Amino acid sequence: MNKSTKTQIKALAARYADCGIDEQTIVAMMNDNAPPELDDRARLIGVRMCLGKAFNKQEYFSVSDVCHVTGESEAEVLLRMKEAGVAPVTVSPAPWLTGGSQ
Repeated sequence: MNKSTKTQIKALAARYADCGIDEQTIVAMMNDNAPPELDDRARLIGVRMCLGKAFNKQEYFSVSDVCHVTGESEAEVLLRMKEAGVAPVTVSPAPWLTGGSQ
């Protein structure tokens, strides 16, 4: 498991701590019945989906996340989103975090 995945697990555990979810629970969820061909990123996306649904918390997924799980291109995912009536939202850092004005 790489450093990025461990950081994401830690953040997810903090987000769901009030629901009794800790890092060990998340790792166990990532490994329970997961097909061997899924990598850690896909497994963690699946855990986020399950936790969000189970505890009624909103989880947001990037187009890249969806592409990673489905194996589709960005264009294919955006087309499916459009067909489903879902508009993607573009999020960027605040200007003062990237050297712009406040």
